[in-house]
Amino acid sequence: MDRVIDLDLAAVVLVERLAGRPDLQPSPITWNGFEAAFDEPFKTRRDEVVDPYSVGVAIRRGEEEGLRVLYAGSWTDMEYWSGDVADDVDLRVPGWDDWLDLPRFDAVMAEFLSLFRVIT
Repeated sequence: MDRVIDLDLAAVVLVERLAGRPDLQPSPITWNGFEAAFDEPFKTRRDEVVDPYSVGVAIRRGEEEGLRVLYAGSWTDMEYWSGDVADDVDLRVPGWDDWLDLPRFDAVMAEFLSLFRVIT
């Protein structure tokens, strides 16, 4: 996989976006590296990954669940479920056909987080 996007800078985008949504319960940011074995658990400390190929986060809000993983190749996996048993999981792969840069990743994160309902 080519390294198209800087995952360390993308992690900053994740942290900044999540800081703006205190109603969400994110997991620690997770990392995986090219050096990791296929079945090796993800790392939550960046310094434990020599050459990262992905950065991600799982998010909950009540019954809602979501997952966002950005790959060094510059696409992202997105899963969102409303928590309603009548709803299907929303699966998307932004950047697969048209790679993401940091501003586009930020926009994709904003769209993803907007799926989690804000109750006032």
